[in-house]
Parts: sequence; structure tokens; C-alpha cells
Amino acid sequence: MPSTNRPTALTLYSAVACNYSQRTRIALALKGTKVDVVEVDLLDRPAAFMATPARGTVPALEWDGGFVYGSSTLNEFIDEQWPDPPLLPGDILQRADARSWVSLKMHRPRSPEADIGSANRGESR
Repeated sequence: MPSTNRPTALTLYSAVACNYSQRTRIALALKGTKVDVVEVDLLDRPAAFMATPARGTVPALEWDGGFVYGSSTLNEFIDEQWPDPPLLPGDILQRADARSWVSLKMHRPRSPEADIGSANRGESR
């Protein structure tokens, strides 16, 4: 059941190069939710954003002084807050299948070289 306390002022902290941010932007667009977008430079994150509860991670959604961050958590929040249209199928097995695909993408094996390269570029995992 969605919260009766609807956020009034929404700001999405996002990065064009971040596929997790893109998933959240798609979820908000599917829901028809109006949101201000702040593009975050992943190589030079603003100090004020680093001091938020999201600690500089994108995507992060700020509303009325609160923060939701972490792409899976954030997308679940969006789906619960704005239930129509649903992001996942109604059938329990189809929902599990959809979540498996998301999990597979998020937790795919990575080479140590990829992690070292990302760290050298200042990217988040």
C-alpha cells in the first residue's frame, strides 16, 4: 500500500553514464512522476551531495528533506509510492523471473582488471 505522505518536492541525483540511474529515470517516467534532475559528475561529486545520506551515490532521490538511494531500493520505493502502472508483472513467478534478470545484471561476474580500471577512473560500482 502506498504511503499517504506523498513527496511534494522531488530531486533525482543521477548520472548519464550510470545504468542504475537510467533504470530509475525510466521507472519515474513510466509512473509519470515529475522530478527535478541533478546530473552528478562522477569524477567530481559536489561536497554538499557527498554530505547527504546517499554519500554521493547515484541514483538518489531527495524529497522533502528525506533520501532514498540504492537503485533496487529506490525503484521499489517508486513502485510502492506510485503503484500504477506497476513496474513488475502481477504474476508471482513472472515477478520472480523479472527480479532474477535484474539481479543477474547487477551481480554479474567482473574481472579484477575491471574493478581496478573503475577505481582509477573514480567510478562507483
